[in-house]
Amino acid sequence: MHRGKMARLLTNLLSAPSLAAVCLSVVAFRLGPGPHLGWLLGEFGALVLLPGLTLAEAPWWPRVIGRRTRRLISFGGSLVGYTAGFLAAWLGGAPPLLLATALAYFLSAVGLALVNLFYRASGHGCGVAGPVTAFFFLFHWLALPGLLLFPAVAWARRQLGAHTLPQVVVGAAVSIVATAVAFGLAP
Repeated sequence: MHRGKMARLLTNLLSAPSLAAVCLSVVAFRLGPGPHLGWLLGEFGALVLLPGLTLAEAPWWPRVIGRRTRRLISFGGSLVGYTAGFLAAWLGGAPPLLLATALAYFLSAVGLALVNLFYRASGHGCGVAGPVTAFFFLFHWLALPGLLLFPAVAWARRQLGAHTLPQVVVGAAVSIVATAVAFGLAP
């Protein structure tokens, strides 16, 4: 497979909405059977569907919409979804693990928005590091293989000319801190 095609495939597979779907699936597994289905579906809509529909790399964007505009719309869609997901979980009394997950996504988006006022940090770096950090809280060292996602996303973003390695690292750092705070606050 050509490098550009491989980079595009990795970019899509390792997007924040894709990994949010994986993260919510793991949270669902961890919560086990019970009355959590409604919460999980709501959070799936807020953390996966809305950000996924506005994803900058989505093939349905007309070519006349520039990359910068698509990126702003994508980031806005994620910020709206993550905020709605967190507020619904917090105000509605979601299970603590689901609340911690929603808070991690919300804090990551706010942190990335603040950093991006001054620096172009990677949303993909952020989107990979958050779930991997959450998995460390949930499964400890069994989550270690998840670290392999970071060099893959860093290579892909660099290969596509979307980000430099420092930009991917800064995006990841934002999400690591936000997720550690969110899961550290969880009961």
